[in-house]
Amino acid sequence: MNIKKYAENSKIVHINHNFIQDNQSSLIRTFVIEEVNVEFIRLVFTLANMPSGSYIEIIDRKRQHTRIFPLKEGSTLNVTFYTNCIDIKVILPKNYHYSNNQIMELAYYEALPLNLTQIVEDSNDGRQPYMWYKNTPFFNPARAVHFVVFNGYGGTCSFIGSANHVLTNRHVALGPNSQIDPEAIKSSEMWVNKHNIANDFSSPETDTIHFDVDKILTHGESNGGLGDYALFTIADFDYHNAHVKTLFGGLKLQQTLNKKRENIYIPQYGGAKPLQISARLRDSMDPFASINPDVPEGTLLIHGDMEAGSSGSPLVGRETHNILGILWSRFIIFQQGISSPYLLDKLKEFIADSNTQVKAQDNIVSHNIEATPVDDAEIKVIFGDKEQLIPFNTVLVENHDGYSIIEMAGLDLTTKTTLAVKYKVLAIMSNNQATHLNDPALTGEVTLRFIPYQHPQDTVIKSWFVARIERNGEIVNNYIARILSYNYDIFEIPFDVKKADCMPLIFDAKQANTILHPFTETNPNLSFYTLRHGQGAENIGEISDDYSILKTQVINEKGEKELVTFQAYRIKSITESEPYPYISMPSRINVKCNYNIEGPSYLRVCYYPEDNQNLIGKGTFKGIIALHASDESGSAERLCKNILLDITING
Repeated sequence: MNIKKYAENSKIVHINHNFIQDNQSSLIRTFVIEEVNVEFIRLVFTLANMPSGSYIEIIDRKRQHTRIFPLKEGSTLNVTFYTNCIDIKVILPKNYHYSNNQIMELAYYEALPLNLTQIVEDSNDGRQPYMWYKNTPFFNPARAVHFVVFNGYGGTCSFIGSANHVLTNRHVALGPNSQIDPEAIKSSEMWVNKHNIANDFSSPETDTIHFDVDKILTHGESNGGLGDYALFTIADFDYHNAHVKTLFGGLKLQQTLNKKRENIYIPQYGGAKPLQISARLRDSMDPFASINPDVPEGTLLIHGDMEAGSSGSPLVGRETHNILGILWSRFIIFQQGISSPYLLDKLKEFIADSNTQVKAQDNIVSHNIEATPVDDAEIKVIFGDKEQLIPFNTVLVENHDGYSIIEMAGLDLTTKTTLAVKYKVLAIMSNNQATHLNDPALTGEVTLRFIPYQHPQDTVIKSWFVARIERNGEIVNNYIARILSYNYDIFEIPFDVKKADCMPLIFDAKQANTILHPFTETNPNLSFYTLRHGQGAENIGEISDDYSILKTQVINEKGEKELVTFQAYRIKSITESEPYPYISMPSRINVKCNYNIEGPSYLRVCYYPEDNQNLIGKGTFKGIIALHASDESGSAERLCKNILLDITING
């Protein structure tokens, strides 16, 4: 395989892990990658002859970034995550039959070391080159500027005009291959609304949402120089249902430039960091960042602070807030760009009728939320006095006593087919009273709880919930939530029970109890992972310092379903002769153990009645939790074990 590195200092780790050969008794195959102090991890898969209905799910450990791809098409898959820990699952169809010509292999991954340097100054600099607050004139236009990732190669991009057009550099969109790669396009995406909450690098980041890239419309002829431009679109499903233009607007390419220096500001996402805006110069007496068009036609000399990795950043006029050009190179002393008149001439076939400035919304709150059989999706919304929630026109609302039914477009990520989906939505006030979305009594902090309503089985459906808060016709806030609905049979075992380790959990609902995974002297250094989405500790909100939460639905003889919650520990022992560890070090079950101790590790599951009051006095409940245990060798021949928690709780 021809390997092209993103940077000379990046690390290539050859894995050659074939998910088809691994753990053949299970319909769900897992793999985990963990690195330390890396900027991003780029995964490279090879695939062939995969059965219809199979797909791969790749998720960062915080569950803020989820990618799902059907596997029946294509020969390669390249996916980039700006994180240090990635969970990978390959899900096979229920009627799956093994064939030795099937390939689903993680060939290698590339990890780029974290660059801790910072070029753009923080807000303590009196000249304020970094700005985000609304009281600056740069706030609204910068809403149209975002980060884009093509095949592992990231850069800044801008929504252009009133249509579905996005502008960046050719070398960002095409990468080092200098050609359009259809396999890379299908995994490319925009990262939107990524910034710090306050004008401070140390403040928390907003919840970044992601739009799929659709296609590259046109591009220049060179990586670098005047040919270093590309125009692309995002997927129609995201563009229309996320109301991209209404929320994030579009910038105009200015038709003419002065032949003298023009003052600018430069929104940028260097190295996928949150949005930074260079408005003045560091280490210079010049008052403002600027461009000098008085050079060969089409070329701009740029005077401004730029982060490494800011390719494609727009050069926005300080007076007009139009794009005067885009950056294509960054050198130690100066930067170069392509002028807007030159770009307009090259792109006129596509943008001539839509090159206008579209104002964005100032207040946009974004969320990534998930609904599973064990968890409903929720967001917090703030209502002031006499304020009301107004869903956008892609969200149909039917109000009832105590709840609303909403209908939106959905995209099944496992098949890439669209369908109409419904959610039951509860608007829960601080007194825990639930009502519908348009109840005039809503005030203060309100929780909107989204419960999937008649969703088809064995699907993962993406929808966009978009709404605004209004007071007397004035917009106060805009909310956009990407909802993923995971729909699976929680009582279905996804592997061959005869080839699994079964742990019977037979508890009295009123008494605390503990069970350990069967101890054997050959038990290796195992890590444990839940197979079903939402049941385990993947959600950062479900992890404590020393244990993980496991949960599932259980059902009694009357057909009543309840949620049961356990505390789970990964125990590391230094003894092999005792059934219980003489010295143990508990940790979260889905985190690799870094203890320098030889000896076995195993699973401890604890039940506490105070966490499960809902089960007491309601009869006998039954359910399951499916787990996967694997050693930490990282080799293709690693040991994989399926573990079934077979739950019986007597109320």
